[in-house]
Amino acid sequence: MEEQSTEPKGGVGKRKIIIFGAIGVAVLAAVILFYFFYLQNPSYQVLVRVNDEKITVDQFNKELAKVDPPLIREMFREEPNNLLERMIVKTLLLQEAKKQGVSAPVKTYKDAAKNPSP
Repeated sequence: MEEQSTEPKGGVGKRKIIIFGAIGVAVLAAVILFYFFYLQNPSYQVLVRVNDEKITVDQFNKELAKVDPPLIREMFREEPNNLLERMIVKTLLLQEAKKQGVSAPVKTYKDAAKNPSP
């Protein structure tokens, strides 16, 4: 005598398809979220790598915001290579100073008394 299963034919196959489909959709959703929330974030988009240091879009935008005359800021926005070049040179100089053991002098409260801010 043969034993008959209570499962209709194709029931197990459909479950496997549904499970693999759900896993596929979850992985795809995770990849899309990673792309939009992590890689599209300006603080992770690397413009240039100077030795082991990265200069990101976020750092570039912060430097651009520091440029005082709006006319020059607009010029850098249209031609970003000049500002990026300055940032690269600054990074290289700071790396070389660090390699040679040079550091900025420590400011104290006495320095602030000698040079009052306007």
